[in-house]
Amino acid sequence: MAALYHLCTDTATGNAWLTEWSDRLGNPQIGALKLRADACMIAESLHLQRYKYLWDILFTQHPRGQWYEGKWQGMGEKKTDIPSYDLMVEMFTEKPTILILDEFQTWYDGLTNTGSTPGAIGPSTSSRFF
Repeated sequence: MAALYHLCTDTATGNAWLTEWSDRLGNPQIGALKLRADACMIAESLHLQRYKYLWDILFTQHPRGQWYEGKWQGMGEKKTDIPSYDLMVEMFTEKPTILILDEFQTWYDGLTNTGSTPGAIGPSTSSRFF
């Protein structure tokens, strides 16, 4: 994950690294990979339990996250328990985002399936994600 983080935050060095490995491995497809230089990089270690919901990470760390959180909170009676797909797509269209989550399974296993926590899913459905 550290290599991925550095590839995406320093694309010039990342492209040089990909080219070097492309030559070493004799695989030109590796050197042809294009890294996004315009994306927002968000990397979070979930075992620190700083966030209750995944969207809290996005609203806190995305450059326009607070604005989009305000848009979601300001929906009045139309506000849903979970930010809508359209809201997230709008935010990521405005600023493409790379999200790296460390210790996701540890965080995920700690969720409950009681229905009292919006967006929480129990471990019984974890196999759908992996």
